[in-house]
Amino acid sequence: MASAPREKYGIASGVTRPLNNVDMVLSFAMTITVISTAVQRQAALSMFLGTYLDVNAAGPMGKTFTTDLDFVFTASILVIFVAAAFSLVRSNGPKRVREKVIDSVPAKKK
Repeated sequence: MASAPREKYGIASGVTRPLNNVDMVLSFAMTITVISTAVQRQAALSMFLGTYLDVNAAGPMGKTFTTDLDFVFTASILVIFVAAAFSLVRSNGPKRVREKVIDSVPAKKK
């Protein structure tokens, strides 16, 4: 929004909001995909349906589940690092555009 001219704020907002919604849906889909491929079905069912009642989760099913969850969290951390790298690369771009937009707006006469 900062790099958009004032007269185009409505258009910029109209484009930004649907992209945010698509981003949220894609992140949920990616998370569910990673979890469903990493966590074994039997381990997930036994943990979440309560058929495995070991509080310490020290049995073989608990170890399987926690190992699979470690993979899911590692994949999530990798995605966060990739997003942070893209953000760092992009960080210089909008500032320059914003300065050009501010410099190109004529000053109001008093």
